[in-house]
Amino acid sequence: PGAQACADAMAACDAEHEWLSRATASAAYPHIDFAGYDRVLRHPAAGVCLAAGAVAAQVRLARMAGVSVREETPVSSVEPGPDGVRVRTPEGEIEARCAVVTPGPWAGRLLGEMLGAPRAFVATWQTTSYYRPADGSAPPELPTFIEWTGPAVAWYAVPAVGDAPGVKLGDHDVGPTVDPDDGPFALDEPRVRETSEYVRRRFPGLDPEPVLAEVCHYTMTPDEDFVLDRVGPVVIGAGFSGHGFKFTPLVGEILADLAMGRTPDAPMARFAANRPALLG
Repeated sequence: PGAQACADAMAACDAEHEWLSRATASAAYPHIDFAGYDRVLRHPAAGVCLAAGAVAAQVRLARMAGVSVREETPVSSVEPGPDGVRVRTPEGEIEARCAVVTPGPWAGRLLGEMLGAPRAFVATWQTTSYYRPADGSAPPELPTFIEWTGPAVAWYAVPAVGDAPGVKLGDHDVGPTVDPDDGPFALDEPRVRETSEYVRRRFPGLDPEPVLAEVCHYTMTPDEDFVLDRVGPVVIGAGFSGHGFKFTPLVGEILADLAMGRTPDAPMARFAANRPALLG
């Protein structure tokens, strides 16, 4: 159901894309079983962003631009005031006209305290698994693959690039709610089995027994839209609902505009901190 919307968006942006018949897609990607589909959407310029390298590059460029980077420095509080904001750390206080706060799975707790009222952020525990061919050969060359099977579930596969131990697969389905400090953080074995069943059906060349399974946090909003907003001297970037990293350059541009008092070129009402979906 989401493919046509993606095609419409790419057409509006003049981004290269094409529809492939099932026969053409099967010939181009023999390791994927396209049963059940008459056509699939291909975006030839798509790729994979390696998170660790991308973050390291961003930090390096920030330092080159004169940013003081204080890694592994815990923040005990962010205190908005009439003339700016005070950030308290073990290394001392930092006072500024504005602070950009991107708290990840701690968004519900921290932003509720800062804004004086709770917001509907939920930290969830997600599972992904990695698969290799059953014959022990190298993982096949695959595209990034998304199968949007309905409003609740989307499966995805990411090719084995960088230091990935195999083809990464998972479902974009909301996992169990957890406390970001206390968990529980155990591996969701039933979800791993569900992913393996999906591999058996859609990627028959891969061994359905994963070589590795791991977990991560999502920070969900009820409508799965981000929160990009400014409240007094605090700019908020939160609630990325499992699909925020690839938007980092655009999100950074929007947060910088908000911090500098500029109007971002984006539909900001959709990302407001006080929209009805977040206020319950």
